[in-house]
Parts: sequence; C-alpha cells; structure tokens
Amino acid sequence: MPKGRKPIHLISDNGLRNNLDHIINRSNNGRASYIVVFGPTRSGKTTLSFQCAKYICNALKKPLTLDNNVFFNTGKMLKQAQNGERQQVLVLDEASFDLLSADWGLNQKNQLDFMKMIFTGATLAHVYFILIPPVDRLNNAIIYDEHTRALETYDNKYGKPGNFKAYNNESLKYKYEMLKAKKYRDARRVHVPFYGRFNKDLSFIDLEEYEKRKLKAINELGGVKDDKKINTLWRDRFVELTKGLKADKGFAVKDITGLIDGFNNSMLRAVWQNNG
Repeated sequence: MPKGRKPIHLISDNGLRNNLDHIINRSNNGRASYIVVFGPTRSGKTTLSFQCAKYICNALKKPLTLDNNVFFNTGKMLKQAQNGERQQVLVLDEASFDLLSADWGLNQKNQLDFMKMIFTGATLAHVYFILIPPVDRLNNAIIYDEHTRALETYDNKYGKPGNFKAYNNESLKYKYEMLKAKKYRDARRVHVPFYGRFNKDLSFIDLEEYEKRKLKAINELGGVKDDKKINTLWRDRFVELTKGLKADKGFAVKDITGLIDGFNNSMLRAVWQNNG
C-alpha cells in the first residue's frame, strides 16, 4: 500500500457497523433478520448488500460465495436455507420478479413457500438480504415483519452513488404506506435513524460471474427464448429504469412503454446492463 494511504474498510460507517453487529448478535442468539435493500438503478444496492453480507459472514466465520449465498429465485434460496445449516446469510436479488413481489399470487404453493422461508429463517437463525428497486413492489408480509430493517441507496445532489439511508421497522412501514398511497412527498420526508456512505469495494466477489448468473436467472423467470419476441419482464424492467423521468421531467410511464413495442430483447438487455 502506498505510503500515507489509509486502508479501505469493508464497512466504514460506524452506524451501519453497529447495526450489523446487532444482527450478528441476533443470529448468535437464534433469531432471524431481514434486510431490505432498495433504491434507483446504479445507486449501489448490490455493492452495499454484498458488503454487509460479507461483514456478517466474516463475523460468523463463514465464506460468501455465489453458489451458496446469492440467489435470483426464491425456490432455490429456500432449498439452500433448508439444508440444515444454521446462521446462513442469503442474498435474494430481483425480488420484484419472484415470490416476494407485491404482485405475488395468493395460491397455495406460494403461501406454503413463503411460510417455509419465514419458518426456516426463524428456526435456523438465518440473515436474509432482499434486493428490490422500488420498495413498494415488495410483498407487505416482509415489510410488516417486526424483524425487517432496510437500507435505501441513492445518488447525492451531484449524481454520485455511495450513499444510503438506514430504516428501522417503523420508518420502513411509513415509507411503504406513503408510496402505496402515492403520497410521494411524504415518502421522501420520512425520518430515518441515520444516513451514511459506503465504498465501491467488491473485490471479494466474481462480478463477471455474478452478472452472467443474474442475466440467466432473469431470462428464465421471463421465459426468454427468442430475442425477436418482446418479453413483458424485460419491458417492465425497462420501464423501471425510466420511472425517474416521470418524476423529474414530467414524462408519463405509459408514454414510454409505447415507445418500446418494437424493441427486441437484446436491445432491452443492453439498456439493463448499462443502467442496472
């Protein structure tokens, strides 16, 4: 390391580190935790989630791997969670497309799988990280669980990522309810326990392999087989990327969706890879 340069710590924010230590203590005492990570595209959700997960894994003396800790499908995550190993740290990316979505159907299988996740986490003291772009797309059963906390990533006024807000359960519920009621001004003004910053260090994860797995999983969830056929999953994802225009420039989302009818999946994937 060059002389005079300070080392980069995985979790440099004291408030965040204290909260993660509390989650570690909960797990050591046999209790589960749920951490929802949400925010705009490219604001650092994956980076912050992986850093927090790595910090907890280090404390529990466990490795963090793409095979055993990172999932894009709730069913696969459940299979890992139910293997009997205690105190697992499980990261579920793109929850808005799967079982934990607010659009989740109330069918018997989904109800059973959801209860399995809650029960398994409670009995084996797991720590779940749930990544989702807008928090109001998440199933409210997670939001209203008293053990759920949240981190919201965002860009500062100069457009630079690496910033977060930390929510306790009460402030998270309020944020969720205001968004659902479309009271966006009140949702922005919610009081949170603290703010913080995080660095860009993801040297402990194979990012290229992560992106490959993520793309494959999203394709599988959407049933993508032919790039010439527009897929509603990619269409919805493209709209998520443009929602900021509605707030900042006055565009309506329905107007934007009308512009992409002729796009093929390759084009939409390129947009997602460049912006997500």
